[in-house]
Amino acid sequence: MKGTAIPQEVGTRRPVLLAIFLVAVGLRSLTLAQSADNPLLYSLDLDEAYYLDLGRRIAAGAWWGEDRAFFMDPLYGYLLGGVFRLLGDNLTIVRLLQIVLDASNVLLLAAVGNRLGWRRAGLLAAGLYALYKPAFIHPLFLLKTTLSVHGLLVFLLLALKTVAENRKPHWLGLGILAGLLALLRANLILVLPLTVLAGLLLERPLDRRRLAGLALLVAGCLAVLAVSGGRNLWQGGEFVALTTQGGRLFFSSNNASNTSGRYGVPAFAGLTPERAETDFQEEAERRTGQAMTPGEVSRYWLAMALRDLTGQPSVVPVLLANKLRHSVADFEVPVNQSFEVAARFAAVLRWPLPTFAIAFAGGVPGLFLGCRRQPRTAWLLVPVAVALGTSLLFYASGQFRLPAVPALLLGTGISLDLLAHWLQERRWLPAAVLTAAGLGLLALSLGLGRPAPTIFEEILLARGYWGLHDLDRTRTIATRASATYPDRAEMPILLGLIALAEGDPQAAIRHNQEALRRDPRSDTAWHHLGVALLDNGQPAAAYPALQQALHLRPDGKKLYNLGRTLAALGQAQAAGEAFRRSFALLRGGDPLRPEVEAALLALEAQSKAQYDTGGQ
Repeated sequence: MKGTAIPQEVGTRRPVLLAIFLVAVGLRSLTLAQSADNPLLYSLDLDEAYYLDLGRRIAAGAWWGEDRAFFMDPLYGYLLGGVFRLLGDNLTIVRLLQIVLDASNVLLLAAVGNRLGWRRAGLLAAGLYALYKPAFIHPLFLLKTTLSVHGLLVFLLLALKTVAENRKPHWLGLGILAGLLALLRANLILVLPLTVLAGLLLERPLDRRRLAGLALLVAGCLAVLAVSGGRNLWQGGEFVALTTQGGRLFFSSNNASNTSGRYGVPAFAGLTPERAETDFQEEAERRTGQAMTPGEVSRYWLAMALRDLTGQPSVVPVLLANKLRHSVADFEVPVNQSFEVAARFAAVLRWPLPTFAIAFAGGVPGLFLGCRRQPRTAWLLVPVAVALGTSLLFYASGQFRLPAVPALLLGTGISLDLLAHWLQERRWLPAAVLTAAGLGLLALSLGLGRPAPTIFEEILLARGYWGLHDLDRTRTIATRASATYPDRAEMPILLGLIALAEGDPQAAIRHNQEALRRDPRSDTAWHHLGVALLDNGQPAAAYPALQQALHLRPDGKKLYNLGRTLAALGQAQAAGEAFRRSFALLRGGDPLRPEVEAALLALEAQSKAQYDTGGQ
């Protein structure tokens, strides 16, 4: 098939595709409009908070991003920085750009279908993706999911064009794109070996020129990773090609204490990515008794996970079964954001529109039949294998699964195309078999149902309202969730924060004591209990609580409040030392640093005044 540009591939179907594109833009824009009351669009948390901060620093001129090796995939932060620099620090603009980007996937789907010889299936897939409601929410968030889906589709289309034309510069460019995708989301590095494999198995002739092209593909990708590794060596002191969080993520989702198949933070680690990275490093250093670099920490936790799994091999099939179940079930497993929370605010997400069960039910038989009729259809298995491989290696989530959906929808288009053809020819048996297979897979996906509810969605919402200083709604959610999950300490801690914000330290003391009853090793509860006691005029009682918090997990904020406590107890020298240690631990730009500096200056002024008075 001769390579052509996208507009020529669309050809006479441009009006239909334009209508589909406008529907896709309209539905995603409607989701944004109906989400105006969703606090998670304004109070960013977890990975979104990290990327917002990274994007702003890059836009301000810190093009190196941060003064360490990247522990999270950096490219999205750089793209945000570019948008902020060119168009201003406006999250609505980012969301609108992501809406247009996600809607343009319908054009890419049609082009890919045409390249593979499934013109009508590509058009059907485009229409299905326009209506695919799980995709509606991702452009609303400052996460890399939308760009991952779009980037993988662009890569697939360019790969098909490259193998058809077999030109060396195109192979090199495709490799560079593969490297950039890995910097956008590290799991997309799987695209490289899968593309090489597809090029070897699916394309003919397999001559010296094609092998040279595949070598250039690998070289282009490695060149990008070498630049990334050099940057990390410069800023972090060690060569890390991608990120330093791989071992942490692998351990969190592959250990005997978490067989759910989902991401689960161990008891010693915090929820936010910054804190989790620090906690994993401190725990690794505590266990080994030596200082470790971030790369060494990542390798340590990878080894710990493998040791855990090999030591208890019966866990492995349970883990894999749960991951596979979550990967094919209709339910969107939440990480960072939740489809179900988003649907509470946007009515369009509750409309009877296609969900994953449709893509799965039509896509699996469609891809199978498509590969049998046209072997090059197997190129669609690349994004499917990337998504499934990521889930099985790490954990299942709706964000990991979404990049496979366009390929599955193309498979669904193939199923519908073949079914219409067989019915037209009155070939009842193959039509009945295909229909039965689709209905069986649909029943399987829908029948697996949603897993048992967790506190995650309530934490997201409560933290969102807390970030907006909406204390009443925060209290409502926290009170309800505290009763629903009586073994979790997060909500009593949050109720204690509300009490402190309302000037009621006695209530804050009670809430944090309840949190400690539920989790005696919660450094956050010990810390907030100490602050509440200090605000209640009980510095002597606050001191041991803050000491326990620091023992469990030292950080700059706890040291600052310990300094306040020591100052209230009249121990100015010890207070000054605590403030200095706090200032050293707090990163540049932390809003607490000016308060710590002011406290130090106040202590110095007080000491000077006492010295002058004594001298006189």
